[in-house]
This record gives sequence, C-alpha cells and structure tokens, in this order.
Amino acid sequence: MGVFVRPRLNMSHPADMCFFIDSLKLVCVMTPGSRRKVFDTMLARVEAQGFQFESDADFRALVEEWIEGTLEIGELREVYAQLLRSRHRGLHR
Repeated sequence: MGVFVRPRLNMSHPADMCFFIDSLKLVCVMTPGSRRKVFDTMLARVEAQGFQFESDADFRALVEEWIEGTLEIGELREVYAQLLRSRHRGLHR
C-alpha cells in the first residue's frame, strides 16, 4: 500500500493536507486551525439565519476539544445526541 501526499487542490476545502492511499482513497487531515475555521463559518451561518447555536457550556467545551483534535467528531455527535435525549426525557416527565 503506497501513500502519495499532495497539497490540496480545492482551496476551499477545510482540510490542510490530503493523502491518496493506493490512488483510490482520499484522506484529508484537519488541523486545529482548519477545524476552528469550519466551526466559526458554521456558527456565522447559523447566526446570520437568526438561529442560536447550542449554548450548553459542557457541550461547547467538547466542541473546543474537537477543534483541538482531542475528540473525534463521532464522539462529539454522540455526546450531543445524549444531551438532546436527556432534555427530551426531562420535558416528558
């Protein structure tokens, strides 16, 4: 299995570096800076549409962990799903 590294061609892509593995699979690596850009862009879009992003301090701390690269996006998604489920249960008691 060979790995070919090249600079990204699509400059709007949030990843800082992309790798072709065996010329078939493209793997992109995100840095804290690129994750911050993704989050800040999403937050600006949400607020521009008149919505408010999640304000739970614990969840926002986990977002920061994702930005720093210490938490995978799947873990962040699961924690948020648990938070929503617990809120839903609290409303229906």
